[in-house]
Amino acid sequence: MNIGVLGTGGVGQTIAAKLADGGHAVMIGTRDVAATLARTQPDGAGDPPFSAWLQAHPTIRLGTFAEAGAHGDVLFHATAGYAALDSLKAIGEAHLNGKILIDITNPLDFSKGMPPSLFISNTDSLAEQM
Repeated sequence: MNIGVLGTGGVGQTIAAKLADGGHAVMIGTRDVAATLARTQPDGAGDPPFSAWLQAHPTIRLGTFAEAGAHGDVLFHATAGYAALDSLKAIGEAHLNGKILIDITNPLDFSKGMPPSLFISNTDSLAEQM
């Protein structure tokens, strides 16, 4: 099955690797392919740069959100919560229509350090906005 994973962080990497190990054709989507591949520092969790992870998973392809959205029959939405709406807009309605979208984002705000708070709460939800 063709699967698109939206988001290059630890959650997206874990989902993509397991799906690829299961024999699925996986493409991970990101906002900017060149910028994602150009990062040389570990991420905020201390994980190696995405390019190193991608080299260790040669069957997984990297593309834009729109390319991953077009590729996948099923889409896993694993972006940071604050980027969720923009990533879906980048894919476009034509590439979302009729597909299964599994949303595993959450509205965590790490801007004030740990523990995180929610950037959406009480009268709204990220899922409602999506």
